[in-house]
Amino acid sequence: MSAYRAAKDFNIRLNTVIDHVKGRRGRKSTSHGRPTTLPLDMEKKIAASLITRKQHGFRLSRKDILSLVGQYVVSNNLNTPFTDSKPQSDWLISFMRHHNLTVKNPQSVESARRNCNNPFIIFHFFKELEKTISQLGLEERPHLIFKLDETSFARDPAKTNVEGGRGLPYTRTTSASGRDNVSVLLTVAASGEK
Repeated sequence: MSAYRAAKDFNIRLNTVIDHVKGRRGRKSTSHGRPTTLPLDMEKKIAASLITRKQHGFRLSRKDILSLVGQYVVSNNLNTPFTDSKPQSDWLISFMRHHNLTVKNPQSVESARRNCNNPFIIFHFFKELEKTISQLGLEERPHLIFKLDETSFARDPAKTNVEGGRGLPYTRTTSASGRDNVSVLLTVAASGEK
């Protein structure tokens, strides 16, 4: 009996009969929807790069992301269904959903604070700190070591929405001082006293 005849005689969908005959019935699918436009490992690298940039205060808007991905596609001569090799907003929405990204309003951060995220500056700082603590004999005296930090909260953060990880803290952006700021000075000893 043909699959078509069996489907008609037993009132079963034709696809179900064919799946039974070919041994596909009851097998779990290994795919999760339509395949990604760009290779999955490439999309993961782009998503990781966006999250890293956000953590260091170098945010990207939706337009920036679409432009950079388009440049990457052209420079690597990738075959994609993008119009003029540039992805559109529907690709970005799907990309953000796949990689758990969302749009955030950025918070203000001063230029000096953003520039201090450089790992070479941080490494050098801790080497100098270790040397200074040793010279002053403060290794066993944490109550005499203090860290002070002054921060300013501007009341006019940037209005551009930027990409960020879903469920993660807000993105920070560099901005000029606003009309209204609140300054906070926090001091903590290495022993934990505030």
